Amino acid sequence: LNHVRLGADSGGRLQAIAHDSFQQTSTIFEFCEQTSESTRHIYASPNRATTHRLASLDVGTPRWMRAPGEAPGMFAVETAIDELATATGIDPIELRIRNEPDVDPASGNPFSSRSVVQCLREGAEKFGWDRRDSTPGRRREGNTLLGMGVATASYPVLISPSTAAARVEQDGTITVSVAASDIGTGARTVLRQIAADALEVDANAVTLELGDSALPKAPGAGGSSGTSSWGWAVTKVCTALRDQGPLQPGNSAEADTTDDVEAQKELARMAFGAQFAEVAVDVDTAEVRVRRMLGVFGIGKVMNPRLARSQLIGGMTFGLGMALMESGVVDHEFGGFANHDLAEYHIPACADVTDLEAVWIEEVDTELAPMGGKGIGEIGAVGSSAAIGNAVYNATGVRVRDLPITLDKVLPHL
Repeated sequence: LNHVRLGADSGGRLQAIAHDSFQQTSTIFEFCEQTSESTRHIYASPNRATTHRLASLDVGTPRWMRAPGEAPGMFAVETAIDELATATGIDPIELRIRNEPDVDPASGNPFSSRSVVQCLREGAEKFGWDRRDSTPGRRREGNTLLGMGVATASYPVLISPSTAAARVEQDGTITVSVAASDIGTGARTVLRQIAADALEVDANAVTLELGDSALPKAPGAGGSSGTSSWGWAVTKVCTALRDQGPLQPGNSAEADTTDDVEAQKELARMAFGAQFAEVAVDVDTAEVRVRRMLGVFGIGKVMNPRLARSQLIGGMTFGLGMALMESGVVDHEFGGFANHDLAEYHIPACADVTDLEAVWIEEVDTELAPMGGKGIGEIGAVGSSAAIGNAVYNATGVRVRDLPITLDKVLPHL
């Protein structure tokens, strides 16, 4: 449960923002998602307060799910910002731009890079935001109401210390070892690519060893931090190997980025984005169909465009499911989940959105790891559900604050 309060002047500039998060945890293990965390960083305001409160219940321990904390937290905040835009009569994109901070509101530190305004403006142009009607319910095709929505996205750049090793084999190829894990996001591909770039050789000359705890110690896959953490160690060890001179069989090197990570400047490091959605709502059934989604992201240097796009649209699809269909039904007698399989827990299929696109701006951030990239595993999910919810409001005038947006929450108010 999120409770968001906003105070703004007549020009839409925030004077106060408060975000209170109420969560459940189990009686055997305390777990809290950082649901209010993004609210500390995303908008300028001279006054702010964020809280997290837990209730211990006889249920299973909640754990991380699709952009932990940021996804549900930003749904609440971005819905509230959309309501403020309606109340002030200011375009939702313009309102967000007016509240863009110069430094990180939480720490006062400068951002290593921040591209929210550019993402919003480029996304608006690409998506055709000028065709949006600010009056809910006025765009219509027969029995279908049309609406557009927007939301901002943010996710922290997390980098953990890692180690790696490299050696030149007798046949002249190079073996790079790191105890990373590829959970299907393309780590094998991109780490091999990073190693080849650092060694200044063809990728076919590199063999990557990972997925084994006997290899040089590395952090796990999570928090959108894998490529940045492992890639830094891989870059460092390959650079050290290359600096030894010609790549001769038997040459080897080891690297540890602990001191490098700890020596980073005190900067606010975050990935950002702008999510856009267009929905069609049937006036007779209240069925919501997502016609288009566009995400525009500032994620530093993109090392592999195909992998990046795949992760981003995957995250956006997560948000679509969160917005329209996914719901865990708790058994009130025993505390378990009644819909515990894919027959009853509904997730999106390709047919649930016909036009889904993710792009990114050219962003150079020299304050990050040597590769200059930001995590992309979870930023795609943040804000996408809010954009859909705001689009539903623009189409129907019905504001749904309790996800998922199902027929029974819309139809009585049409």
